[in-house]
Amino acid sequence: MASILKVNTIQDATNSNTAISVDSSGRVTQPQHIAFQVTLSNYAGNAGVQGTLTFDQVFVNKGSAYDSSNGRFVAPVAGTYFFSFYAFVAGNTSGSKLGNNSTFRAKFQKNGADHTGFQEIYHIIEAASYANVSASMIVELDVNDYVTVNVTTSYIYVGGVGSNFNGFNGHLIG
Repeated sequence: MASILKVNTIQDATNSNTAISVDSSGRVTQPQHIAFQVTLSNYAGNAGVQGTLTFDQVFVNKGSAYDSSNGRFVAPVAGTYFFSFYAFVAGNTSGSKLGNNSTFRAKFQKNGADHTGFQEIYHIIEAASYANVSASMIVELDVNDYVTVNVTTSYIYVGGVGSNFNGFNGHLIG
């Protein structure tokens, strides 16, 4: 015999926060889902940036897990997460084009260190340009583990406030 559960809302037992809602058409939403989308735009003009990136413009931060003061996504719950990063590469701190036969490297880091299985972007420029690069990954995190993006070779181009050439985003899968 099959069981049928007919509810519109599932809440947690402690605070009655809605965890799952189902509308009359069967669409499911998770109001407490963890997700973020950020870009880097805290420079007044053309610049090249490297090292651990601090994305300052926050578009989405459901669950308040991304910290724009240090560039860290801190896992509020243990689980499987998806992350993505995209950037416009540059050759120096002035934001000039990356030169012919130059390399660009960036990587995701967990708790400030390289982590086995994490994606690393490696790109060789064949003609001086502002190439676009991107990477994504799925990773298991424990509570309070954090993920950052680190540019280790060359730079990313930041065109100033309002330019969205570079971004970092992620969400809890489950």
